Amino acid sequence: MSGKIKILYVDTPLDPPGGGQVSLLLIVKNLDRTKFEPVVFIPRECEFARLLEEEAVQYKLVSLIKLFREIRKVNPDLI
Repeated sequence: MSGKIKILYVDTPLDPPGGGQVSLLLIVKNLDRTKFEPVVFIPRECEFARLLEEEAVQYKLVSLIKLFREIRKVNPDLI
C-alpha cells in the first residue's frame, strides 16, 4: 500500500462532548499524520466539530440517509 492510510470514524456526538468523543479526539489527535489520514463523519454541527477543527482533523457533516454514499466518496482504507 502506498501513501497514507485513510481511516474513517463515524460518530454521533453529545453536547457537551462525552467520553466517547474525548477518546476519539485523543486517538485522531495523536495519530502519526505522516502515515494516517483521519476523517470523522458527524451528523450535525456541535462542540465536537469545533474541537476537531482546533486539532486540524478533517470532518464532514453527513446525515444517516447519505452515509453509505459519502463513505464510497471518501473511499477509506479502514472504518
